[in-house]
Amino acid sequence: MRNETAEFQEFTKNLTEAPSGIPAIPGMVSVEECKYLYTVTSSIYAGKGDVVEIGSWLGKSANYLAAGIAKSGHNRKLHCFDDFQWTAVHSKKASKKGYWENHSQIMPGENFLSHFEANTARYKNYIIPHKTYIKDIEWI
Repeated sequence: MRNETAEFQEFTKNLTEAPSGIPAIPGMVSVEECKYLYTVTSSIYAGKGDVVEIGSWLGKSANYLAAGIAKSGHNRKLHCFDDFQWTAVHSKKASKKGYWENHSQIMPGENFLSHFEANTARYKNYIIPHKTYIKDIEWI
C-alpha cells in the first residue's frame, strides 16, 4: 500500500520557497501545499489564461497563488470565487488558528469579503474576488 503522505512530503522537498511576508492567516492548506501552489504559478504556469481558485475563504492559498503569478512576470490575474458568507465552521477553524487575536470577530451569516481583501492586500493587483455561490459559476 502506498504512503501518499510520505510521497507528497518527498515531492515537496524540491518545491520553491515562497517569499517572506505572506500573511500568516488560517487556511485549509498545509505549508507544503502552499509551497506547491507558489511553485506552480511561479515556475510551471505558462501564463496562458488566468488562474482560478474556487473556495477562497480568508485568502491563504490565494496569497501563494498570486505571489507566484507576480514572480512569474505573466500579466495574468487570479480569480477567487467564494460566497464570502461566514459560517460556524469558519469560526471554529479561525479560533483554532488564533485569527481573532488580530482581527475583529465575524458572526455566522456575515459577509467576510473585507477580511479576504485585507488579508490579500499585498497582491491586490493580481487578485479579483468574485462573490458568488459555487453552484452559480458558469464558464463561457
